[in-house]
Amino acid sequence: MPWKTLWQTRVGMNLNSDPSTGPDANCYPDSLDSCSLNTCSLNKKDRWHSPIALDHTIAIISIDLESADERLIPFQCILSLEERGRAETIRDAQQRRHWIKARAMLRMLLAQQCGHCAEELRFCLNDWGKPSIAIPCTPSSYIHSPYPHFNFSHSGKTAVLAMTSMGPLGVDVERIKASTDIDIVARRYFSSTEQQAFNSLPQSQRLRGFYQIWTRKEAYLKAVGVGLSGDLASFDVSQADTGCNLLLAVNGSSQTARHWTLADIEFDNGYVGAVAICARDVRISRYNIK
Repeated sequence: MPWKTLWQTRVGMNLNSDPSTGPDANCYPDSLDSCSLNTCSLNKKDRWHSPIALDHTIAIISIDLESADERLIPFQCILSLEERGRAETIRDAQQRRHWIKARAMLRMLLAQQCGHCAEELRFCLNDWGKPSIAIPCTPSSYIHSPYPHFNFSHSGKTAVLAMTSMGPLGVDVERIKASTDIDIVARRYFSSTEQQAFNSLPQSQRLRGFYQIWTRKEAYLKAVGVGLSGDLASFDVSQADTGCNLLLAVNGSSQTARHWTLADIEFDNGYVGAVAICARDVRISRYNIK
């Protein structure tokens, strides 16, 4: 989990970290303040038929890595040599399988969207390690990419891909783990506003509340492009459920926050997630790969 890596680097604690995705016809729209939500399912037989429409839309694709069947897709063959090498460094066999499947699914979904072969996709990184589909990596070309903007997150057996044509975005998913020392991490990385909201939660809600704040913060930092190298206390996110308006202030400015959409990604299996983009009036479409 990314925050654990950050915590190890800055504090030196020894934490066990996880290594860091054609809709059917049954879509049910709902209203979420300034964005709308559709939820669909992707069947294996329909999965790669056509690109997803991304105009004024964030497509969020959730992948159950336990049910993804490697007999149908030669996952490892899709990866680059660098990705295969990275997979070999993951000692735990289950975590290694999940990482390989997640990375292969990322390639397959982006390839479908771009009209390329999955194994031929190339990625470039910005100065903080955020990937984009390979084009000349200058600030202007990153923002005005002819390919979809995307962000990816993987925790435990769940992976999430977010794509849009609207601009850079960020997504995060985390598995809720009772072993997390939430009080220490909150004191270290939450803003004073967030710490006050977190500390006011009943004991029974503190674990989930911690992960909600964390995923909202990480999604925002990934959208900005700096990831966890950014200052986690320089902005405030809401602990409450406020639809798509979960970003409260940036460097003390609520006006800046109003330019953003920050929304939760709901799961029913012990995970929480969030997505962020500097845009308003955003349509969010959910797709689930089972």
